[in-house]
Amino acid sequence: MTDPDPFTPPSGALPPRSGDAAPPPVPPAPPVPPAPALPAPTGQPIGSTYPAMMMPPPPPRRRPWLIPVIIVGVLAFVGLIIGVAAIAIQLASSLSPAADPAPDSAPVGELDDLLEGDPGSPVAVDPLDCGVCFGIDDARTLEIPADAYAEVGLPNTDDEVYELTAGEDQVEQTKWWNADGGTPDTCYFTYPSAPLFFTPGSAGDPDAEADPVYYPDWHFDASQYYALTEGIRVFVDSDAATTYLAGLETAVAGCHNYSFSETGWTTVVTAAPALDVPDSVAAYGWAESGGLSRFYGADLQRGNLVVRLTLNSDPGGPTEAEFRHMVEAYAELLAELEPAG
Repeated sequence: MTDPDPFTPPSGALPPRSGDAAPPPVPPAPPVPPAPALPAPTGQPIGSTYPAMMMPPPPPRRRPWLIPVIIVGVLAFVGLIIGVAAIAIQLASSLSPAADPAPDSAPVGELDDLLEGDPGSPVAVDPLDCGVCFGIDDARTLEIPADAYAEVGLPNTDDEVYELTAGEDQVEQTKWWNADGGTPDTCYFTYPSAPLFFTPGSAGDPDAEADPVYYPDWHFDASQYYALTEGIRVFVDSDAATTYLAGLETAVAGCHNYSFSETGWTTVVTAAPALDVPDSVAAYGWAESGGLSRFYGADLQRGNLVVRLTLNSDPGGPTEAEFRHMVEAYAELLAELEPAG
């Protein structure tokens, strides 16, 4: 495919006073043993060498609890406006019978229909098969220009970067999923903001649980309601990453809807149409629709890297087409990475 620019659209004691007896000498304090030095990086798996990796991962960008709050708030506000308008109309009618009636309320926004099309294959046309092609340093270089985010109404950055292992992240994501009352567990894979595992709880695979996971800066609108997130997992090798994406296709097909019992939130899950990505990149995505909220997710795979991009939106936020444009632009960046060896 062609390569156009994808981002167009301490002091001492006081001396004694004169004439005062000098105080008795103070015995010296025992020496303080030096603090142990931090170990230097040794090339061990992420999570054991960098202090930042001990930070907990960011929570998933789900805000189902906002929906009932927003609805109640909107209804209360509309009720207040209607009440004030009724009083104003009645007062105006008593003073001027010929006064014009108040205009109708503005229509409530609606979600656009999801784009249609075949979801395509989770296997790249020309897959990069080089075993351990990339490392965590390569993941850190993947960054979409800030002005591209601004073009879709997401100019703000949270300035937080997280690094940990897939197993550590899985523990936290499972905790949040269970706290929300997520069900069924076969839809858990949609919940984390990084490509982890398909069901909650221990993966039972120490090698996979040791995979590094990296969360770069996330991008928000001015109100920090809409967010485009990014999570990168460095698989043990390209075969493991390829197997993961094939499993994602199966998982999406087996997840028609899920809910959070703590909030009453329910969403319908739909496979997304195929994305236009370079031949060495595989991509598979999905969309979630619930009430006036929409959530988009897509996983991109090249070699042993898998990247997850997500966006939460509604009728006033970024569109599915804008999300797809960002995903396809990111795939171009992924395709430009030089593999090891």
